[in-house]
Amino acid sequence: AHHVGMQTGDVLFAGLCANIYCFNAMDAGTPLGVIEPEWRGFQEVMLASKQKALVRMALPSIQTVHHYMGLSEDPLSGKGDIYDHDEALQDAIKDQSVVNILGIRLRRMEVAYVFNDYALAAANAIEEKDYWRMPSTFERASSYFIGGMVALASAREGKDVRKKLKFAKNAVK
Repeated sequence: AHHVGMQTGDVLFAGLCANIYCFNAMDAGTPLGVIEPEWRGFQEVMLASKQKALVRMALPSIQTVHHYMGLSEDPLSGKGDIYDHDEALQDAIKDQSVVNILGIRLRRMEVAYVFNDYALAAANAIEEKDYWRMPSTFERASSYFIGGMVALASAREGKDVRKKLKFAKNAVK
């Protein structure tokens, strides 16, 4: 779909397809060393075509790949080697960009969970109702699952246990 979009001059569609391909590849377990250079190539094309919104959509995931590959200094910090999640989140909130807000928070939650910082993961967790505001991609399903795991892990701390267990139960469903 990306190639068809590029061949027909629909760069926006091509960039969106490239992002969805990379999101799905990442969440489906494609080796990170394969995904990262592909995403970089897509990013260069998107920037050359002035598709900055698509690049902003992809950057949280690209930074996540870098965290998992050990390319960033501190994966739990808001600042990565190519992207500042905290700054980007403030910009997304200011612009009221729901997709970007959710994408940033979901990837931050995921990284915190993977690196066993359940308090940070819970701080970046998304309200259950907001999951359905995300585009219907594999990313939404895997993020919902991780959200359920974060809820279970943070329920062990004894705060809002019922609410967190209910969320986890719904995530399993």
